[in-house]
Formats: sequence, C-alpha cells, structure tokens
Amino acid sequence: MVMDFSPVKYVSTTHVKDRFLDRLGSKKFDIQELVEQGQVILDTGTHRYIRNGDLRFPCVKDEDGCYIIKSVITPEMHMEAK
Repeated sequence: MVMDFSPVKYVSTTHVKDRFLDRLGSKKFDIQELVEQGQVILDTGTHRYIRNGDLRFPCVKDEDGCYIIKSVITPEMHMEAK
C-alpha cells in the first residue's frame, strides 16, 4: 500500500462564500484557512466533512484530486446524530 502524505488542496467557490455570508452574517473569516486548520470527521475517498469549532464544511473531491468546499453548516442547522 502506498501512502500519500502530500498536502491536500481545498478550493472555495463563490457559492460557499455566499452561504458563509448568509449563515454567519458579516463576520470576516478566511474559509480556506478554517478548512485547512479543521479536522476531517468523515472521509469516503470522494467526499470529506471538515469540522472547525462549531462549523462543518462538506467537500467533494474533483478529478484533479482537489477538494471543492461545497457549503458551510452551522450549529443552527442541527447536523448531529440523533
């Protein structure tokens, strides 16, 4: 088995920036930095969920191996196991 320890690249889109502003108001955060400093809580190989504090970031792997940050999930959205 070959292990790849090269850094993972995350890419934010206009959509995720818009959702971030919609859900968190005018707070100034670097989405890229939040994701890169976050913890992977689910990795299926094609999808990842990153947690940083109370925020969750669903990501999808593209054909180049980069993860596209799709959205931001806030605590008010109740993403938790019941």
